Amino acid sequence: LRACELWNLPPAEVLMVGDRVDVDAAGAIAAGMPCVIIGRAPSSSPHASGYRVLRSLTRLHGVLTDA
Repeated sequence: LRACELWNLPPAEVLMVGDRVDVDAAGAIAAGMPCVIIGRAPSSSPHASGYRVLRSLTRLHGVLTDA
């Protein structure tokens, strides 16, 4: 949220990219940010509908450039 303040952007316009569902996705969801987790998703997570999982940063680049 501090970065959003510094950039003068609402959290919904800032993409959180992380590698841990329990910390990164949970924090992003709580802040109202979209979230991408790089790596493998756990078999079950209470946040499963609040983030997208991509296997690599290369895939993230592909998703961002397709938008």
